Amino acid sequence: NYAAKLCRNLGSDWFLPSTDEWKRIYENKTSNMNFSISNPVYWSSSQTASSHSVVMNIGGGVTTSIDKSNIRNVRAVKAF
Repeated sequence: NYAAKLCRNLGSDWFLPSTDEWKRIYENKTSNMNFSISNPVYWSSSQTASSHSVVMNIGGGVTTSIDKSNIRNVRAVKAF
């Protein structure tokens, strides 16, 4: 909820991407997209349980469900 709130606070057209949206971002990423090299794991809005959400490793395109108490990057996307 905290990660999604951070994204929404940017404006009504900003949001935390779902796992499917992250997969599309990964498939279409370019070298000029600034992702963290040291920690390329980002939260998604997809949940697998009340205490777990899915993260995307943008370096390798792998998704994993982890406990929400973990600290990971947040990347907001804008609807268009």
